Amino acid sequence: MRRFPVSKVSCELSKPVLLWILRALVHLGAHKEICTKHGISHDEMAIAIGLEKWVDRDDDYSQAAAIADLKKLLKQTSNSAINETDFPAILNANVQKLASITGLGNVDCLVLKFVIWSKSEPLLESALDWLGDITSLRLIHALSIVLDISIEELRSTIQPDAALIRSGLIRIDRHGIDNFSRKLRLISDRFADAMLSFDSDPIDLLKDCVERSAPPTLSINHYTHIEKHTQLLLPYLKHSVQHARKGVNILIHGKPGTGKTELTRVLGQTLNCHVFDVSSQRANDADVVPIDANERLAALRMAQSLAAHQRALIVFDEVEDVFNDGGMLFGTKSTAQTHKGWINRALEENPIPTLWLSNAIEGMDPAFIRRFDMVIEVPMLNLVQRTDLLNEKCGDLLNPAQLKTLAKVDYLAPAIVAKTASVIRCIQEENQETNPPSANTFNFLVNNTLRAQGHRPIHANTTLPEVYATESVNANHDLEKLASGLANQPSARICLYGPPGTGKTAYGHWLAQQLGMPLHLKKASDLMSMWVGGNEKNIAQAFQAAEAEGALLLIDEVDSFLRERENGTRSWEQTMVNEMLVQMENFQGLFMASTNLMHGLDSASLRRFDLKIQFNYLKPQQAIALLEKYCLQLHLGVCHTSQSKRLEKLTSLTPGDFALIARQHRFHPLLSAEDFVIALKAESALKKQPNSIGFV
Repeated sequence: MRRFPVSKVSCELSKPVLLWILRALVHLGAHKEICTKHGISHDEMAIAIGLEKWVDRDDDYSQAAAIADLKKLLKQTSNSAINETDFPAILNANVQKLASITGLGNVDCLVLKFVIWSKSEPLLESALDWLGDITSLRLIHALSIVLDISIEELRSTIQPDAALIRSGLIRIDRHGIDNFSRKLRLISDRFADAMLSFDSDPIDLLKDCVERSAPPTLSINHYTHIEKHTQLLLPYLKHSVQHARKGVNILIHGKPGTGKTELTRVLGQTLNCHVFDVSSQRANDADVVPIDANERLAALRMAQSLAAHQRALIVFDEVEDVFNDGGMLFGTKSTAQTHKGWINRALEENPIPTLWLSNAIEGMDPAFIRRFDMVIEVPMLNLVQRTDLLNEKCGDLLNPAQLKTLAKVDYLAPAIVAKTASVIRCIQEENQETNPPSANTFNFLVNNTLRAQGHRPIHANTTLPEVYATESVNANHDLEKLASGLANQPSARICLYGPPGTGKTAYGHWLAQQLGMPLHLKKASDLMSMWVGGNEKNIAQAFQAAEAEGALLLIDEVDSFLRERENGTRSWEQTMVNEMLVQMENFQGLFMASTNLMHGLDSASLRRFDLKIQFNYLKPQQAIALLEKYCLQLHLGVCHTSQSKRLEKLTSLTPGDFALIARQHRFHPLLSAEDFVIALKAESALKKQPNSIGFV
């Protein structure tokens, strides 16, 4: 027989707990776990309930006599009814506060107190778990016996649409069988301690689940890029709050850091509403741990009750925890799908307008999406808005050149800017520094975040080489004349093709400068996605963002998206090409695509380009002229005829090679034009012999 001796914790039990334990032991058969054939198995329980005389009575122990004593104890304890004063005053006060805002009745309050105590009194929890694995029907029967409530009354108390369950304060696992403590749970693991520890405001008792939102740091004027949405959203929310409209749900989605959470705070301030956030994580000793989806849904129920009779908005962030937490590969249902009935009712009957936030909605069931009143995507800021935000948040930290460089990064989210500025100011204050930080310091912090998000880091020089001129580019079209023509009509689809380093991307930068247009440069890694349909969405968003900002869209490595469809072995490759072709066809702005691999492009895409410009290796005269410019810039002296003749023999030089040698000069200084030619020759030797490129 396994035996549990007396522990160091107190064995004194309150009257309600003692009565509940005795009922579970006597009426539900749990006594078999303590009064075994061979003796008392749990000394602490025996002493706590009054069976201490049978502890350590191995010689004259009688199971029948011990059980008889147990029944006597139950009869004695049951002689007097349980009164309100038998419960801790703090528990009574806190339960009453919650009851007043959730509409709980007397039976609801008794069940809530019982569950709270079962999570805080180990002996009560043990007695209940001795019942073994139970079904939902057995749970109702057990609660009826332990609490001395009729089954009919109890069933109506814990049915799904009853006030207690609807409040989210307790959760019942209605699927399968499990032990008592896992079958019946509270809204959070710390809730019982809070209810028994201090008399406080309900929102403080539930801070692990629901919390007041922080005040906004921005205003509605910072969201002009979604003005079409806010002009509809604000009056709709205002009307809904004023008239207590039910079933108001708004889905707000967008990439991390685009300002979705801040937007909810701005909406609350604009509408003079309290904003309550449903927590997605909680502090656990020294760690912060995520809250599971079922617990978050319970917290949402509680938030709706807490916010009742107030001008309020509820915010449920990281919606994907609930709507997209299933396993697509193995067909596992998400939490929302397993609670489909409740979710649908919540989206139709919730009394407080709820704002649902998500970083990615690709995996959401369309059946849920169509139930939202409005679906709003929050995109990245455009160039003007990024510039304004940077000036506002970092104008005292960065000089104009640094601000301009950062503003050109279209994937730089507002949250990153604000957070980095805050960190810099803290460092300055701690170090008692008054001078602005270097660009390297700011970029270092920003780039760490961007790399973690999978973005390219920001570099001080993200535009043109220091030595650039169109006459130093060997193209089969007059690049200056093209720029003049596009100045009058900045709408075209142009393909730039040729070997690496021949100046295709640099020309895109130069052309954007000449036309006074922002440049949206996208590489394959920026647009490729792991999600089904993600490639197509990213491609569409790139074109939409460029059109909205009036930017020149330059997609580098476009061969990744325009492969010949006949050679595509997977369906997603064909849909990706189709999406690119559709976007090219509909785009009214200036689109440029560059590629090193012209021959693999889809034939339909070639027809959609208004102009195809070939960039080739430098002509001898161009290479000599470019060498002279770099020698002048790097103070390497005059380029002699002998060096020019040797340069003429290098047939695969590109402007990129010259820029590369100039960068090497920073850490491996060149002493003369001769050194530059030698470096170019070494670079050229690493290349394959140039083949003719273009259309065959």
